[in-house]
Amino acid sequence: MQWSVSALRDQNGDPVAYFSTQKILTRLEKIEDEKLLFQSVVKQAPGMILVTNIEGIIVYVNDAFVNNIGYSRSELVGQHSRMLKSGKQGAKFYERMWQELVRHGKFEDVFISQRKDGSLFYDKKKITTIKDKQGNPKYYLAVSYDITQTVETEQDLRDKLFTDQLTKTFNRKKYEKTIKSKITAFKQSDNRFSLILFDIDHFKTINDTHGHQKGDTILKELAKLTQQNLRKNEDMLFRWGGEEFAVITDAPLQQAVLIAQKLRKTIEAHDFSGLHVTASFGVAAIGPEMGAKQLFEQADNALYEAKEQGRNRVITADPDAT
Repeated sequence: MQWSVSALRDQNGDPVAYFSTQKILTRLEKIEDEKLLFQSVVKQAPGMILVTNIEGIIVYVNDAFVNNIGYSRSELVGQHSRMLKSGKQGAKFYERMWQELVRHGKFEDVFISQRKDGSLFYDKKKITTIKDKQGNPKYYLAVSYDITQTVETEQDLRDKLFTDQLTKTFNRKKYEKTIKSKITAFKQSDNRFSLILFDIDHFKTINDTHGHQKGDTILKELAKLTQQNLRKNEDMLFRWGGEEFAVITDAPLQQAVLIAQKLRKTIEAHDFSGLHVTASFGVAAIGPEMGAKQLFEQADNALYEAKEQGRNRVITADPDAT
């Protein structure tokens, strides 16, 4: 420690005491201690901390960040932060991020980030702009937490909420949520779609003759067979209840009829462990001034007509029916 000592003299000029600047240096030492404490807190903070310059080059990461991401500090510092992108979030997400940072100096959302080993994790991140004395952006400070376990738990709960436990298809609750969304999109953007309802012919006889366990096996096998013959992104299968199923398809009416015919023939040709199974189908398309109830009634009436006409057939709803 450096000392600055000054003599205090009497009226004759003789030194009677000495004054030192020890107190000032103690303040400087305290400031230095506080700086070291701050660095230690940031370094050992449980949250992941990342700092980049305005070009996105990483200038600092703390221990939590290094431990989670799998890269060493030397592998990260000096690299562009884009190395952490997973590719799972499109350009619009990052455009929104930059707009918020420019306008408000901060941005908060869940990122899907990628570790060194290629695994992905949900990264709840808050980014804050650090400015210099002139008010110009100089750094971006990101503090984040790995919330993968929370997200996956919530997803599991949603899956159970919207999944039929026997067939593992979507359930009626999911149907109601989806049909509401589809009708809203139709009214706003004229995104047309169709509804296919079908159920297994003489299913009660199957249950009574072969037992409910056999009936459950047929339901599961039929659901799997149907799913295999639907388009992945355009068609959704739901178990409405009992032996009745629904398909919401982005196809217009005539194409939806072809999908229903394909399903009918596939089910009829399939060997359900020695049992011959058929199904009846009703098809309806969304129309102007039509709600979820009207659409379902049209498809259900067509299904009823298919059964009245002898089963194992596809009937198209009358679009003028009320």
